[in-house]
Amino acid sequence: MSKKKETVRIIAVALATKEDAARVVRETVQLQLSQEAAIVERDLLIKDISERSNNGIDLIAAAISERMAQLQQWADTHPEEFAKDARSLKLSGHTIGWKLGNHATRLLKGWTWKKVVAALETTRKRIREKYLRVVTEPNKEAMVSDRRRAKLLARYGVEIIQAETFYLEPNREGQAEPTIQGDKQEAKAA
Repeated sequence: MSKKKETVRIIAVALATKEDAARVVRETVQLQLSQEAAIVERDLLIKDISERSNNGIDLIAAAISERMAQLQQWADTHPEEFAKDARSLKLSGHTIGWKLGNHATRLLKGWTWKKVVAALETTRKRIREKYLRVVTEPNKEAMVSDRRRAKLLARYGVEIIQAETFYLEPNREGQAEPTIQGDKQEAKAA
């Protein structure tokens, strides 16, 4: 099932006077505040539903973990139930067993990644080049701070831009301040 992309077409009526603009500012601020309140209300409902649902999900996860531990203990103590060199077994039409994960690096006792890098930096070139990564990327922050050197930057295919965005900053005096906590937005008590 493919998702159809929706396009919203905005038709703006030109404002003729400063009074018209002031009216639209008031309407827009009211809409912004209504939107923020609706987001807070939605997020509180989602939080409540998640908390109630997670209790049941956590109980199920605990029951699964307990049973998996029992099955692994049984399998560890009854290797004769598995065919020679077999790492799995069918029980009641389902498969239990062991599977190998992906290869991964792990530090030896007493080592840190910083110590590994230091040791590799002092080894032979062939090993150093194989086991150390050097990432080269443009330093965009340095380019922005050198923005007055436009000709030099243009020589390397870069220009520094600064976009301007139209905005409306509502006066929130007397309004509850929306706050963001993690991914949730909640209103502070006024």
